[in-house]
Amino acid sequence: TWENFDFRPDGATGLSFGEVLWLMFYQFILYCLLGWYFDQVVPSQWGIKEKPWFFLTGEYWTRHSKAPAATNANDNAKPGLEIHDNPVAPGVHIDDETVEMQQMRKDHKCIDIQQLRKTFPTPDGEFVAVDGLNMTMYEGQIFSLLGHNGAGKTTTISMLTGMLPPTAGDAYVYGKSIVGDMPGVRKDIGFCPQHDVLYASLTVHEHLSMFASLKGVPDSEVEALVMSKIADVGLTEKVHYKAGGLSGGQKRKLSLAMALIGDCKAIFLDEPTSGNFHRLRLRVQPRMS
Repeated sequence: TWENFDFRPDGATGLSFGEVLWLMFYQFILYCLLGWYFDQVVPSQWGIKEKPWFFLTGEYWTRHSKAPAATNANDNAKPGLEIHDNPVAPGVHIDDETVEMQQMRKDHKCIDIQQLRKTFPTPDGEFVAVDGLNMTMYEGQIFSLLGHNGAGKTTTISMLTGMLPPTAGDAYVYGKSIVGDMPGVRKDIGFCPQHDVLYASLTVHEHLSMFASLKGVPDSEVEALVMSKIADVGLTEKVHYKAGGLSGGQKRKLSLAMALIGDCKAIFLDEPTSGNFHRLRLRVQPRMS
């Protein structure tokens, strides 16, 4: 009772009310710390996990990794990893890097992929999904990654967005490493996955409002931004419809709007036109400088 809160032990149990409350408080702190730690290190199907001793390194607490100043993919290679130029098929022309592109690389206004590799264990041995990918995507450009089924397109996007850890190599998204600073990378990107990840009981408006808040949009701007994105993807008539009742094409539109909302520097779209999506027309307003 409150009468023995001042640590006077109870005659029957030998414990006071105050001691019990303090024990519960200490256990709360302990379990929060253990939950945070194991969430960082225990392997799971998705996400990039830390090393067991990550909290002892200064790199984790600073999280300000920067891309190498040099433009050569060899300069940031891991020790022992040989860098080879990807062979180009006969007759294929690759444009030279312009002076403007070189400056964007120096200013880290690009996505710089360096010898990115992903393998998966199988009963028949190691399966190579992505084999030493090297390329750079510059600010202000639209880059389309094409290939047959199983070529590694989704795997590449999954590594760049932190869904899967790379087996080797690295990539820098606006100067932030996907290996060393994935939380920082996520602040700058939007992602439309290959399959819709929606809450069936939430409406179109509620989905976009939630994602706007997660991406740090000020409360005063959320409503206008949400309605703008809804209009952009052609879901004006479905504002208050629950996601579970939308058609396949409408769900893709909602997933695209969720990727576009917020001030993202880079947006990854994995098959955004799959399903009944052929009638989508984006109304893009020119940005005045």
